[in-house]
Amino acid sequence: MSYILEALKKSDAERKRGEEAPLDSPEHGVISAPASPRKPWAVLIAGGFAMAAILGLGTSFLMKENAIVTAPPPATASAPAPVVTPAAKAKPQDMIKAQVVVQAEPEPEPEPKPEPKPEPKPEPKPEPKPEPKPEPKPEPEPKPVPKPERKPSFQDTHVFQPQPSSAFRPTALSSASAYVDRAWENMDRGLYGKAIADLDQALALEPAFADAWFAHGWANEKNGNEQLAIEDYNRAIGAKPDHAFALFSRGFLKLYGGQESGAVVDFVRTQGVATDDSLRQYSRLWLFLSRERAGQDGRARLKLDSSKERLAQWPGPLIKYFSGTYRENQVLTAIENGTAAGRTERRATGYFFLGVSQQLAGKTQSARAYFEKTLATGAIQFRQYDAAHRELEQLNR
Repeated sequence: MSYILEALKKSDAERKRGEEAPLDSPEHGVISAPASPRKPWAVLIAGGFAMAAILGLGTSFLMKENAIVTAPPPATASAPAPVVTPAAKAKPQDMIKAQVVVQAEPEPEPEPKPEPKPEPKPEPKPEPKPEPKPEPKPEPEPKPVPKPERKPSFQDTHVFQPQPSSAFRPTALSSASAYVDRAWENMDRGLYGKAIADLDQALALEPAFADAWFAHGWANEKNGNEQLAIEDYNRAIGAKPDHAFALFSRGFLKLYGGQESGAVVDFVRTQGVATDDSLRQYSRLWLFLSRERAGQDGRARLKLDSSKERLAQWPGPLIKYFSGTYRENQVLTAIENGTAAGRTERRATGYFFLGVSQQLAGKTQSARAYFEKTLATGAIQFRQYDAAHRELEQLNR
């Protein structure tokens, strides 16, 4: 507003300088005619126009400023605009200074309507769970029928097994012999791991127990640990040098381990210390095979060594066959005509050594057929069954 007033003052001063006489009617804006010969009316007219323009600008500016400052808050319904009543016959200066702004009264705010409360939704009823169906109980496995206990014979291991020190079997394992007896029973059932555990207990009680070392070696051999078995047989022989069972078993593993000469030595020692006819005659047959594969004349030595043997009982017919006094068909007749109790043994051992004879003669197909017949007997307890497997593997290479 200050720059507007100054402009008015300046314009008023210029007007006074150009006037010769005062205005006749200031309220109505009538200006008396100048007496100056310089025509002051032109100046007066220009000044009037300037004042009118300045007053118009100032008024519009004040009205805009007033409208911005005093603008009422927005209302939901339209309200009548405020009326400003100007003073009658007010001077321009007074009109500028006395601007009256009438503000509209604020309308009362509408009372907030209460929001409707949401109706509670009914909780869903839980669905009934299906009752679990009872699982069918497995049928109990039939209990195995216990087999009658028996002590493994020589033909089960193809060496004589050491017999228990007495027929009495103690319920409490208080001695090394008791552990050895139970170990043989476990091996008869194929439980070689349990047998080894029992034999470990026996050897802890008696470290130099030769029969325990032999049984330990047999369990390792049947469990597939042939090198450990040889070490066990070595300890049995170290504890008892005339242990025929350990000598025989070590000779067998040496023969199929590529140590034919070592096998010859063990089988010679076996037939020299064996007190059982069957064990001694089987050792002569394995000695014959070891000598043949070591490049020696096994047939001539077999004939010489067995000249004083009683060969009527099995395996006597096999010794006669390799000595040249029996033919193949006579061996087959002896296999079938013997007692029924020993027929499985005669078939397993007889077919195997007939296969060996055919193999040494270069008749591979006949040898294969006899080895397969050995396996067909299912007599896994005999060494010849294991040997037939090894021979077939050699033929198939």
